[in-house]
Amino acid sequence: MEALEEREKELRKQYLALSMELMVCRSTNQSNGLSHQSLVASSLGMVIQEEAAQTLDALSTLAMSAAERASNVMADFTALNEKIADLHSSVDIACSQAEEAIIASAHLQHEVSILLGILDKDC
Repeated sequence: MEALEEREKELRKQYLALSMELMVCRSTNQSNGLSHQSLVASSLGMVIQEEAAQTLDALSTLAMSAAERASNVMADFTALNEKIADLHSSVDIACSQAEEAIIASAHLQHEVSILLGILDKDC
């Protein structure tokens, strides 16, 4: 009987030792799992950071291109405004000349009328 009790104590000690070892192994596995997850998260973070940097570079390039195009459009707009101003000036000059021609034509018509009147009297 005593031998059985002694054997039971030894088995309980072994059971406790194995239980402790199992807990240590589980804890180590969880820690390793967390470490692995941490490495994966860190790798994903670096990938996301690199993609963000590339996206930022692409957006910067697009912004610079848009600014250059806007500058070109503004230069074209300024050139068109200058041409419109030149055309407006030309139209003003043409209108002034047309008014002078109308006035001159009216004077000529009046003079022709006078001359025709004189011719009618002489004939």
